[in-house]
Amino acid sequence: MNRTRPAGTSAVRLENIARFLGFVSESIARAAEQAREILNAAPAALSDVGAPSAPDAADGSGPDGPEGTGRPRTT
Repeated sequence: MNRTRPAGTSAVRLENIARFLGFVSESIARAAEQAREILNAAPAALSDVGAPSAPDAADGSGPDGPEGTGRPRTT
């Protein structure tokens, strides 16, 4: 068999792949733990997250546009 690379090159590449996969799996595990902490947080701490924003201005300059249509004002 005709090899164009030294025999150790494949082993080095496999080791680098294993190191990368270990890093990715640790990152996913950390992200999952952070998500669990957020999702299991006390409801009182999240009570103002879904609070409605300030009402729109009468002239339609608010975030929802004229009459709360969800479209920006066109003038």
